[in-house]
Amino acid sequence: MSFSAFLTATPHFALQCTHQSVSNLRELIPSENEGVNFCKRLTIKCVRCSGKNAYLCAMTKILFICLGNICRSPMAEAVFGHLAAEAGRTDEFVVASAAVSEEEWGNPIYPPAAAMLRRHGIPYDAARTARQMKASDYQRYDLIIAMDESNIRGIRRITGGDPEDKIHLLLDYAGEHRSVADPWYTRDFETAYDDILRGCRELLESLPRQS
Repeated sequence: MSFSAFLTATPHFALQCTHQSVSNLRELIPSENEGVNFCKRLTIKCVRCSGKNAYLCAMTKILFICLGNICRSPMAEAVFGHLAAEAGRTDEFVVASAAVSEEEWGNPIYPPAAAMLRRHGIPYDAARTARQMKASDYQRYDLIIAMDESNIRGIRRITGGDPEDKIHLLLDYAGEHRSVADPWYTRDFETAYDDILRGCRELLESLPRQS
């Protein structure tokens, strides 16, 4: 479902933003791409449900996780977003990343990771900074994708479990039950990028197109 089709089909959704309240989103958003980007900053409350807040219901919400949120998970966020754009599927996803630790809170993407993205022509948000995952992210996102088993243990500590089977290892989607090695320690950013690219390609392919 396209962004405009969603708005047409679901007039019962009230949109709330931390900066402003809007009753008619079409008046503020002239294009679908702008709508997608704008909605990453919005929460949505359905007046027909029990008042639960969530991100745009028509989109699949994916949260990539690594230890510090300065190398692997922001690379995965950027790579998946780029692949989705190439496939003409940008309006199907909300993509973000976070850390299991607070060690790098507020720090930008690590320069060698940023350089690897630029080398491969992958756009990324240079202004984004690391944040730690919150327990509430479990309900906010449909998939929580970890780079290694240690991340999965950290995610489970934060969320208290995985009752809805949302937590997965990235390379499992590529048929390889193994970690994306942390390039902070290995210094091998090329291999980390290759693993992330392979995992993100297969993850995208595993998600059915929205009609």
